[in-house]
Amino acid sequence: QLKELGCDLDSAVMKKIANEMAKQSTSALDATNPTERVVGQKVFEDLSNFSGLRDPVDWVSTSGVDPLTLARTMLEWSPDTLSRSLTLLPNIIEPVALQTFIDILRRMGDQPGVEATESNEPILKAAGKDELLANEVYVQLMKQLTANPSTRSAAQGWEVLQALSRKHLPSAELRNFVRAWLTKMSGSAKEEGRRERFTSRLSVVNEGEKRSRTASATWIQFCTELKPAFAKETLEIFTEACNRAAQRAFA
Repeated sequence: QLKELGCDLDSAVMKKIANEMAKQSTSALDATNPTERVVGQKVFEDLSNFSGLRDPVDWVSTSGVDPLTLARTMLEWSPDTLSRSLTLLPNIIEPVALQTFIDILRRMGDQPGVEATESNEPILKAAGKDELLANEVYVQLMKQLTANPSTRSAAQGWEVLQALSRKHLPSAELRNFVRAWLTKMSGSAKEEGRRERFTSRLSVVNEGEKRSRTASATWIQFCTELKPAFAKETLEIFTEACNRAAQRAFA
């Protein structure tokens, strides 16, 4: 059982396990056996197990950096644009993915000096072009909502993810990861085990300007109350959309 849920397994092995589990007619997340559900949650809550994810070493040209650090950086919030897509994409559509991340940065107010926009349209349009692009957009949003130090940015990101969930779904495999990730985000105030990084000092993006400040009551409240509420609501929206898609497939 994934080495008693410690999951001390090679990344390639975990990706293979996740890919095989995703092919099951019934998701492990919906298994009647409690142990199977726990295993499914453990496998799918870690986005680095997604078989369509780009190898962190291939994602950025950096030598001498620990692969685990690269993987974490790749899947955590950043105010910087991307030089490569987060998922494996054909070269012809990768520019769309890179532009979409810029649109997400603007929509969430994370890019200093660039006028923010309240429109989800360019993001949703990109996700609707191709299932691979839909996967990329979901992963981009999950990245930007992971360890995000700005309450304003995170709130905007959750709104975009909810709009995306209503409009376009990712591949069958990635749906398991989205569900498990949302379940994890809604389940506790520990965030992703990284809250301690931000309890001393935070880098906050506010009206296009970066500034540092000590952890505030507002941020703590967001992590303990608002973020789990956003995640739970998004999970309900996403699950309902998945159920509708399954019904149409069997109709």
